[in-house]
Amino acid sequence: MNTSLRSERVARRAKAGGIQCSGGLQKLAHAVWQCKYHIIWCPKCRFRILRGALQKSVGEILHQLCEWKKLEVLEMNVQEDHVHVVLSIPPKFSVSEVVGFFKGKCAIKIFDKHLELKKRYWGRHFCCLILKRLKI
Repeated sequence: MNTSLRSERVARRAKAGGIQCSGGLQKLAHAVWQCKYHIIWCPKCRFRILRGALQKSVGEILHQLCEWKKLEVLEMNVQEDHVHVVLSIPPKFSVSEVVGFFKGKCAIKIFDKHLELKKRYWGRHFCCLILKRLKI
């Protein structure tokens, strides 16, 4: 094989870095993918409680959980009664796994930080989630 072709292939692989390709596509070992999901996260009974310190801590907690799973947050908007999150989820994770992880860990962290919510939301259940697959 010609050395210039080999070095060109190596340069392309290094440029891809196993993560980002051209056109917004991402790359794993055996797959090229672009999976974006719009997740809508609501407190129980859609109570309007996501204000002030709780609003800020919910955003921080969701960003922290995404860092743990190495997920990319494309957009996030925290309203009084719901949260919109647009995530790029790699195919190695199922969407239900990520949603279950968010529901469980987020509720635990919120109740640990904000003790006043335990009376209203007993049982460590805090939210329901709605999921939409984005069409590209």
